[in-house]
Amino acid sequence: MSTGVINDDINMHISRPSSHTYQYMYQFRGVVLSSMTSEKYLGVYLNHDLQWSHHIDQVAATAARKLGFVRRNLRGSPVDCKKLAYITLVRSGMEYASVIWDPYTKADSNKLEKIQRTAARWILSSYSCKTSVTSLLQQLQLESLEERCKIQRLAFMYKILNGQVAVPATSVDLTLSTRPSRGADANQQKLVTVRSYTENYRQSYSIRTVKDWNSLPQSVVSAGSLALFKSRLSSLVAPQSCTPSV
Repeated sequence: MSTGVINDDINMHISRPSSHTYQYMYQFRGVVLSSMTSEKYLGVYLNHDLQWSHHIDQVAATAARKLGFVRRNLRGSPVDCKKLAYITLVRSGMEYASVIWDPYTKADSNKLEKIQRTAARWILSSYSCKTSVTSLLQQLQLESLEERCKIQRLAFMYKILNGQVAVPATSVDLTLSTRPSRGADANQQKLVTVRSYTENYRQSYSIRTVKDWNSLPQSVVSAGSLALFKSRLSSLVAPQSCTPSV
C-alpha cells in the first residue's frame, strides 16, 4: 500500500519499505510534482518512512539555537528569570505536538534531554564536571522530558476516552476491554491491545499509550476532571534518571 501526500507543488510517497524501490509519479493539473522524502506540516516534519528522527533533529537544533539566544541575552540574570525563559522559550518548543512524535528510541530521547541538561547548568551557573546534572534538575524541579511526554500522551488519552477532543476512540483503535480486572484499585477501564505487525505501528500513539494506560490504577483513570487526572498521574509517575552531562 502506498499513499501520495500532496502539498502545493510537491508530493511525498509513503509506503512499506519493500515498495520503496518503485518510483511513482504524481501529477496535478498536468504538472508532474517533485518528490520529497520529508515535508513540514503544521509544524511537524512528516517523513516518507514514518520515522520521527528527522523531526526530532530539527526540534533539537531549534531548541539549541533558542537556548543560545537566551544565554547570551540573560547573562547574569536571576535563577528564576533564567528558568522561566528556558521553560517559556525553549522547552515549550521541544514539547509542541509531542503526543504524536514522542521519542521511543534512547538516541532520539537523549537529543532533547541534552538540551535540558545544558539549560540546567546555565540556569544555576554550575559547570563543574563534579556536579551531577541530575541533582541540578531536581533542585530546579525540572522533570525529564521523557516523563513529561508520557504524562501528556496519557492526558490526551483521557481526553479521547472522555469525549473532550474531537477524536473518536474508534478512529485510533481504542476499545474498552470487557475483561474485569482484579484488585482493590485495579484499572476497570483497560483498553484492548491491538496487534501490531510493524515497528512503526507498534510505536504509534495509540498502541504505545494503551500499554501505559492499562498500567494505571483505577483511582487515576477514574479522576473526575483532567486537572485531577494529571495531578494524580504526576504523583504516580516516577522521575526518570538523567545521564550527567559535562
